[in-house]
Amino acid sequence: MPVKLTRPDGKNIVAGDDFEVHVTVTNIPDARTFSKSWLTIKRDEADVDASAVLIITVTSGFSVASGILTYTIPVTRAQSLLPTPKVKYAFDVQLLDSTNAITTPIPDGEVTYSQQRTIATS
Repeated sequence: MPVKLTRPDGKNIVAGDDFEVHVTVTNIPDARTFSKSWLTIKRDEADVDASAVLIITVTSGFSVASGILTYTIPVTRAQSLLPTPKVKYAFDVQLLDSTNAITTPIPDGEVTYSQQRTIATS
């Protein structure tokens, strides 16, 4: 079953909103460190990365304790305006660790943005 990216109240993210994606991964060796994570949003999961609607790269803020990795991927209002509202997109989250291995803790995500009604920028 796909992971759905939504607001904390379960509703669709609104285009133009700032928000954060909180990632938690279990069964991590305590000695393992992480240097990079990607959130990639595509119209179709088969699209190449160069055709992605949005790719956000995070290079800090990774915390491992008791085998649990936690970190946050911030999404700015400008970035959240890139996907078209009312269209279902595929997304995944990948990690690069200290052994140079890439893993995908969220391989099968879905996100649909709602249309903003008020376009406030400050």
